[in-house]
Amino acid sequence: MYTDNQRYQDICTWFKQREFIEEILRVVKEGKEGSVLLCKGGRSIDYENCAVKIFKDPGARNFKNDHEYLEGKVWKRRDLLHIEQLKHDFWAKTEFATMEKFYNAGLPVPRPWVQSDTAICMEFIGHGDEPASILKHAPIRKEDAPRIFRKLIDSIDKMLSMGIVHGDLSPFNILYHNDEPVIIDFPQAVSANANSNAYALFRHDIDAVCCFFKKFGFGEDGYSLADEIWKKFYRF
Repeated sequence: MYTDNQRYQDICTWFKQREFIEEILRVVKEGKEGSVLLCKGGRSIDYENCAVKIFKDPGARNFKNDHEYLEGKVWKRRDLLHIEQLKHDFWAKTEFATMEKFYNAGLPVPRPWVQSDTAICMEFIGHGDEPASILKHAPIRKEDAPRIFRKLIDSIDKMLSMGIVHGDLSPFNILYHNDEPVIIDFPQAVSANANSNAYALFRHDIDAVCCFFKKFGFGEDGYSLADEIWKKFYRF
């Protein structure tokens, strides 16, 4: 029986051969779209630790409503016979390309180093071998909440200015590291220009952030704020 551990080792061989990692240390997250492994960094990155995100096989993945996120993508006719494998590869390619654009633009996302067909090697967000807390469970001081909220809203605003909507943002895929938010999980990012669901997904992202921060005694109406930001760049 082919185990998850064997699959992880096989996939990570690609990164080992290119000296991005030396070895797998442990699994730090099992998510709906894949697993995140803590790895010892190799000479190609010169970091003590890094993270490798391995996407699930198509049959095991739990992405909701794939069609909402795939709309606007161009498929070649000869590719249609291999659509499931292409969709599998698509998630890794989308996440890596999105993270690379955002990181280069100075947005608070992990640094991506390299991508294989089914996995991404990226910066590990945490201290030593302990991953950062997700925002949902982070020990945020009340006096810091307005600053963190504003940084997240400004980041989502800038993402939209680049024509991209996260599409699945929540307090569960925002990390809290060194008193700062770090946005993760971009395989479902969509084009604001080419996807007819982008506006609805954008409103969901903004509302999720606003709802979380209401527990600190402040916040804005998520949908109204989303509309205000959207109309700076697009017509309704």
